[in-house]
Amino acid sequence: MPRSVVVVSFRPDTDTRTARDVLERFRRGLVARDGQTPHESTHGECHLLVTGAGNEPAEESLSLVPPSRPRHLLDLPPGGWLSLGAHGVEIHTDDLGLRHVSWLTTHDWSAVSTSALVLGAVGECDLDLRAWGQLAQLGHLLTPHTLFAGVERIPHRSTATLHAGRVVLRQRAVREGSANRDGAAVLRAVVLELLSEYPDAALELSGGLDSRVILAAIPPADRSGRMALTLGYESDGDVQVARALAATEGLDQTVVALDGLGTDPDTIRAAAFAAAKARDFIGDGVFGAVLDHAEQQFPQVPRFTGVNGEYVRGFYYAGTASWNRVTPRSVRRLVDWRMTTNSKVSPDHFDSDWLGSQRAGLRSALVDTFLSTSQGLREASDDFYLRQRIANWAGATYSAAAAQRDVLAPFAHPEFVAWAGGVPNSQRKGSRRLARVLADLDARLVDVPLAGGGVPSALYDRSVASHLDRSLRTARKVAAKVRQTAAVTNRPPRATEAVVHHLTRDSSLSDLGRDLGELAWLAPRVREGDPGTWQSLDAAALSFFINLAGVQAFRREVARTATRHNDGT
Repeated sequence: MPRSVVVVSFRPDTDTRTARDVLERFRRGLVARDGQTPHESTHGECHLLVTGAGNEPAEESLSLVPPSRPRHLLDLPPGGWLSLGAHGVEIHTDDLGLRHVSWLTTHDWSAVSTSALVLGAVGECDLDLRAWGQLAQLGHLLTPHTLFAGVERIPHRSTATLHAGRVVLRQRAVREGSANRDGAAVLRAVVLELLSEYPDAALELSGGLDSRVILAAIPPADRSGRMALTLGYESDGDVQVARALAATEGLDQTVVALDGLGTDPDTIRAAAFAAAKARDFIGDGVFGAVLDHAEQQFPQVPRFTGVNGEYVRGFYYAGTASWNRVTPRSVRRLVDWRMTTNSKVSPDHFDSDWLGSQRAGLRSALVDTFLSTSQGLREASDDFYLRQRIANWAGATYSAAAAQRDVLAPFAHPEFVAWAGGVPNSQRKGSRRLARVLADLDARLVDVPLAGGGVPSALYDRSVASHLDRSLRTARKVAAKVRQTAAVTNRPPRATEAVVHHLTRDSSLSDLGRDLGELAWLAPRVREGDPGTWQSLDAAALSFFINLAGVQAFRREVARTATRHNDGT
């Protein structure tokens, strides 16, 4: 499957030498990103460059497609694709925008790519400081921003047509909804549809609710012997619950510990930068290094994942019981309380004036976004979670994983999303409706304890005891969020603690600061490579600066190789 895709279209008056040089820059950009020379083909006046094994568009197969239909060129899982239309090459994004696709237009050419990094470097674009401000505060970008000025993400469920050096975007029609159908029936149908295409698909299994619901949607006869992957430590409650489930259902489970990177700083540093680059430097390279190493211990076969399960669980609801009305004040409170706590970089690492303007800009943009809806705060936060957090935060990892294997995400399927969109927020809260879906799919699994405590049946049971259990669980979540909001730094998960420990004690880490010396929006101590500053970085800050330094190094590499090409060396 494709690792990276670039489609380039030149204006009719672009001279041959310019076109040749631009294509060479894209070749070198893809080599710098993926470490392999792209396969190239021409379709009409568009040039297609693809990296990844076995992704050569089969031109001979195009003649088999009826003339009345767009001619299929290439799949972009989960639901995107390239086709040859009447007016040029068309790139179609999936319904949630999980597989990132971006575009750039210059004076001589336009291009669409699965890598905004390559577009920004080849187009010699400046950094988009609003995007870097978003990344520093939210831990993810907001569509349509990318890390580069002028490069924009193509929204979900959209089609971009390249022709004569220009890009035309249009939104595709919304699919028929299924909000009135039974949630269990919808999910069962989605999982059976995926199983029919991928009968040997594995399952990501944890001790939580989301993966258990997917397991319940798999017919019992199809569970025995099915591969299951669990990430964690044997002493963790999450792993212990997953092991019990796997044994009960006859799954062929593999548990992979998240501590295999060792202690060598050079090895860990290389792994972190490689993981960050695989995510186009918009994801978490620190945890990504741990995750990617663990993935090497497991076959890269099609696999079910619980991504987007939180959409029907009211991800942003905790602590909002008394303020569901959308007002500037309630949105700012949600931003400060919930959105900018998990991955926020300490303000000490930035110029205070720059950070102040970025914080104000982010708040203003989110207030405008929420006020533009006619929904309550919880409903609007559900939409934000789906269209922004999932598409950008989860999408960064999803896009990287989709280059390695087929990622099967039933909770991201259009049918399930349409159903979940109709669930009232009173039923989303506390995972009530999703627990009910689990009961309807397989009643045996609702009384098996969850890793976080309690049993799923208590989430929808209206008895006094169950109500008390839900209240205590909610109180613990709110208390944890209060502690997190007040904390100066974010405590990294156990899996990343070792990475942070070894990297921040690497004496060469402060060299990154010197590479960022021209960026005046960073604090002087960061730009000067002050060892004490760099050795005190937490996981969020370390991930951010790996991304920033990685982007700067990538831009220099592409520019350097292009210069050597132009000099004939």
